Amino acid sequence: MYEYGVKILEFGETTNMISLRSTIVAGISSGAMLGLVMRARRLTSKIPKLTLHVYDHCPFCVRAELVLGWKGIPFERKVYGYGDTLGDTKGKYYGGKTLTGKKSLPVLEIQGRIPKFMPESGSIIAFSEGLAPLDTMQLVPMNGQRADLKAFFDSKGDFKKHQRILTRPIVITMRTLKDWERDEDIMYATEKYKKSGFEYAKAMKDAAASRVAMNILLVKLDSLMQTDFCLTKTTGGSYSWDDVIALPELRTLSCAKALVWPKKLKAYLTKGLKQANVSSYAEA
Repeated sequence: MYEYGVKILEFGETTNMISLRSTIVAGISSGAMLGLVMRARRLTSKIPKLTLHVYDHCPFCVRAELVLGWKGIPFERKVYGYGDTLGDTKGKYYGGKTLTGKKSLPVLEIQGRIPKFMPESGSIIAFSEGLAPLDTMQLVPMNGQRADLKAFFDSKGDFKKHQRILTRPIVITMRTLKDWERDEDIMYATEKYKKSGFEYAKAMKDAAASRVAMNILLVKLDSLMQTDFCLTKTTGGSYSWDDVIALPELRTLSCAKALVWPKKLKAYLTKGLKQANVSSYAEA
C-alpha cells in the first residue's frame, strides 16, 4: 500500500525496504516522514515464525542463512539428509516431510502466509530484505555484481573446478552433519556426481595439484578485495551480492586441508560467517 506517495510494506510483501529508505517525495513534511518511518518499523517488527529448511553443505542454503543472520531475523533451522526425497521421486528414502514436493532446498516456511513454503534462495533473500528492520544493512542488488568476481566464481571456472576436487571426497566423510548421517545420503551424492562426470578416485589423485592451484587462486581473490570487511566497496560499507555468493563457496572450501589462506581473506571469511552465526568447516 502507499501513503503520502511512499510505499509502506505490509506483512508478506517481498519488496526491498530500500525503496522506503531512499525515497523522498517532495511536499512531505518532516513530521509526516517520521510518522511513516515509525509505522514501517512497527510493521517490520511483526516478524512471523520462520523455519529455514536446508542442507548444511549447500551454498544456496548458506546464502539464505547469511542474509537472515546478518539482518538479525530470528528463524529455526531444519537440516535434512541429502538422500531424503522430500516427497520427490529423486533420492533414496522419504524422511517423512514434504515441503514443495521437489527435492530442492533451501525452502523458507513462513507461518501465516499462503502458500507458506517459499523455495529458491533469491526469493528468500528478497523476502528477508522487506522483512528486516530499517536499521539493518541493505544488500547491493544482484545486478551490481562485479564482472571479475562473477568470472572468478563461475561454475565452469578454475576456482569451482579445484574446489570440487578438494571438497567433494571430503565433505561426504563428515558424518556428524545431518546431510551425511545415513549411508543412503552418501550413496545419493556419489551417484549424482558420478553421473555428471565427477570421478572420486581421480579427484583424490589430483588433490595435491589442485591444492597448489587453489593456493594461487586464493591469493588472487585476496587481491580482488576492495575492503577488509567485504569484497566490494559499497555505500555504507554493507555486504553486497558478491559476498552472498562468495562466502558460501569459501565456506565449502574450508573443509579442505593444508590450504594456505591469505590473512585478509581468512579474516573476511571468519567474520562474515560469525556475524550471521554460520559455522565454518574449518571448525569441524
